[in-house]
Amino acid sequence: MKRRLLWRWRRNPFRRPSDRVETWIVLTTWIVALAGGLLAGIAAGSAMVDDLATRRAAVHAVSAVVTEDADAAPAVTEDGIGGVVHVKVR
Repeated sequence: MKRRLLWRWRRNPFRRPSDRVETWIVLTTWIVALAGGLLAGIAAGSAMVDDLATRRAAVHAVSAVVTEDADAAPAVTEDGIGGVVHVKVR
């Protein structure tokens, strides 16, 4: 099996110069693809960390007391998400 994987690198009197060029192009393409994928993953992770840090900084917990009853209960849609009800708080 190992011999089959390295067939491009062994000495062969019938190997043409274009075979060598093809070998180097394939090797370079794989290296660039792997490095590009790694760099894209690092960039995406960094962007996600920055975005989450910005969201955490923008959101803060507060306590509130409802001062009056709500007008009506929110309608629940098919996906289970309710609407918005406005009510005064202090």
